[in-house]
Amino acid sequence: IPTISFSPNQTITVKEGEEAQLTCINDGNDPDATTVWRRQGIKTNIAINGELNLKNVNRADAGLYTCKVDTKAGVYEDNANVVVQYAPTIEIVYFPTERKMVCIPSGVPDRYIFKDWEHTTEYNDHVRYLGTTEEGKNATLTFPHIVVGEDRGIYICRASNNISSATGMFVMRKYNLSLNVKPYFVSSTENTQYGVYLKTAMIKIKFVSVPEYHSFDVYRNWSRFTDFTESFHRNMKLTDDIYGKNVSVKGSIITLQIQIDTLDDFNSYNIVVKNAFGWSNHIIELVSASAPFMPKILQTSAKQTEIFVLWKPGFDGGYPQWFIVEFKQKEDIYWNNHTTNWSNSTVIGGLQPATKYLIRMFARNMIDDSNRTEEILVQTANSRAIGNSLDALQNGLHTNSDSAAEIPVYSSIDKRHTLRLHQTGAYTVDQKGITNPLKSVHQNRETGKEGYRVNKLGSMKCASGIEEGKKESRELNYVEVFFDQKQVYPFTIHGLDDKTNYVEIDFTQSADPLPDSDTDSESEK
Repeated sequence: IPTISFSPNQTITVKEGEEAQLTCINDGNDPDATTVWRRQGIKTNIAINGELNLKNVNRADAGLYTCKVDTKAGVYEDNANVVVQYAPTIEIVYFPTERKMVCIPSGVPDRYIFKDWEHTTEYNDHVRYLGTTEEGKNATLTFPHIVVGEDRGIYICRASNNISSATGMFVMRKYNLSLNVKPYFVSSTENTQYGVYLKTAMIKIKFVSVPEYHSFDVYRNWSRFTDFTESFHRNMKLTDDIYGKNVSVKGSIITLQIQIDTLDDFNSYNIVVKNAFGWSNHIIELVSASAPFMPKILQTSAKQTEIFVLWKPGFDGGYPQWFIVEFKQKEDIYWNNHTTNWSNSTVIGGLQPATKYLIRMFARNMIDDSNRTEEILVQTANSRAIGNSLDALQNGLHTNSDSAAEIPVYSSIDKRHTLRLHQTGAYTVDQKGITNPLKSVHQNRETGKEGYRVNKLGSMKCASGIEEGKKESRELNYVEVFFDQKQVYPFTIHGLDDKTNYVEIDFTQSADPLPDSDTDSESEK
C-alpha cells in the first residue's frame, strides 16, 4: 500500500503576500499513478500533478488541501495544512454606561502586543495617552472620570502580532467619540477683549457644541443686551487647551459688533449658548485699548528761561497715559522733548531769554501715541530783571480762548506795577482758571490813544482797549479806580454779564503829583 508524504511539511506557514509550494509524494511503484490537489470542501481540482503552488498568498488561502493519488492498487489521499499569517484587523466597541472602550484585534497568530490608547482631535493633534488593560486577547480603556466635552475626539488602538503590515509592525484603528453634551467654550475665547472709544468693537465667542447650538443670549449689568449685530461661522478650526495641550478642534464662532458710544459700553458681557442638551455661559470683559486722545493746550506763559504749559488731557485710551511736550527754537530743525506724568501742567526750563520757541505736545500710553497738537509760538522774556512787569507778561502769555467758558474766574491787576508821569497803559482782562497776567501796552501820552491818565483830581481810569461793537462777553468793559481823601477806597468793575468780581489794588503805592502848568491845565480841558 503506497504512502503519501508532503514536502517541505504537511503543515506549512506562510505570511500573507508571499508564495508557497507543497509537493505531494507517492512512494508506490505504479508508473501510471495520477496525483491531483483539491481544496477541502471543493470538488474542483486545483492542480493535476504532485505540486501545489500558491502565488501571493492571502488569508483566504489558509486551510486544508487534499492530495489524492489514483493507482492500480487503489485511491489514496491525505491532507496538508496551509497556515497564513497576517497582521490583525481591529474593531473598537464603546460602552458609555461603563465608561469603557474595548479594542478587539483579529489576526494570525492571535498573540498580541498593545500600545497605550491615544486621544487626538479631528485634526489629528495629539491630546494624551491613556493606559490600556489587557483582558484576554483584547485591550480595554476605562475613562478615569465621567466623560465630558473635552473627552470628545478620536481614540486610537494600536496592536501587533509581530506580522508586518503595510503600515508597519503595529496596526491601528480609530474610534470617533462624538459626545452629545452641552456646549463648552474653547480656551482661545479671550476673557478680555478690546475696543476703541467711538468706534465699533468686535467680541468673538468660540465654542464647541455637539449637537449644534440653537440659540444664544447676551447680558450686560444683569440685563439682557440686544444692541449689537451678530454673525455666525460653523465648522471652524479653533484652538483649545485640552488636558494641557494646545490643539485644533472643530467648533463655531459667534461675532458681536458693538458700537462704543459711551464709556459704559466698556463693560462685562455674559454670553449664554444653548443646545438640545443644556447651556453654558462665558463672561467677556470689553475694555478700551487705543492710543490716547490728543490733549488740548489751554495756556502757555514764559519767563526768562522757562515756559509754563497748561493743558486739558484727553481720553487715556484705557491705560495710564503720560505727556510729551516738544519744543524748539523757531529757526531750529529738530525738536526737543520734555516728558511728564503730571496730568495737566509742566514747566520747561533751561531756555534762552528773549527767544521765540515753538511748543507742541502729545499723549502716550502702552498702545500708541496720540496726535500732536498744533504748534504755538511763545517768546521768553528778555534778560533784564522784570518781575511781573506788563511787558514780559504781554510777550510770554498764550491763552486758548476756547477754555474761557470752562473756568470763569477773573484775573487780578498786577499791584506791583507803578505808572510814571507821562506814561499810559491799556489793559484787557480774560476769564481764566488761574490768575491771568494782564496784557499791557506802554505808550507816550502824546500818542492820543486811550489809556491810563492821571490828573490833578487824583482820579485814574483804565479803558479795556476793545473797540465798541467788538467786545466779547468774556472781557471786561472798563475798570474805574478812584483815589480820594477817604479811608475807604471803593472801586467797581463793570462787565457785560453784570458780574462784579473784584481785583486787588495796592494802595501803598503813590504817584508823584502833577506840576501846575498851563500845559497840564489845557490838556485837562
